[in-house]
Amino acid sequence: MSKEEGDFYRRIKKQSQEKRWNNNEKSLKILQNKGIEYQILNSSIGHYRIGDFDFWSTTGKFYNRKLKKAGRGVFNLIRFINQYTFEKEQEEYLKNEVRKEVLAQEQKKERLANN
Repeated sequence: MSKEEGDFYRRIKKQSQEKRWNNNEKSLKILQNKGIEYQILNSSIGHYRIGDFDFWSTTGKFYNRKLKKAGRGVFNLIRFINQYTFEKEQEEYLKNEVRKEVLAQEQKKERLANN
């Protein structure tokens, strides 16, 4: 490899690293503006935890450990978080409704047994 080629690839590598760290800053700013809290797992590589999601802000990659789902992009992550949160809330709501119904049936049986 010639000196010029080596210099060219070093410049490309440096530009790529700068772009990734620029992505890191932009992604974190977007998350903060949306009010999404995150936990820093390893700031030197841009690795964060958002609920059940691992997020690498330099590459935009995210992964949900529970659902075993992956994707890329901070906006896709936000969309996925909103959908996931909605589904969890809906599931919890349905569980509570079933509990209320079971409790009401048990109370009705008690009233009938006491009469």
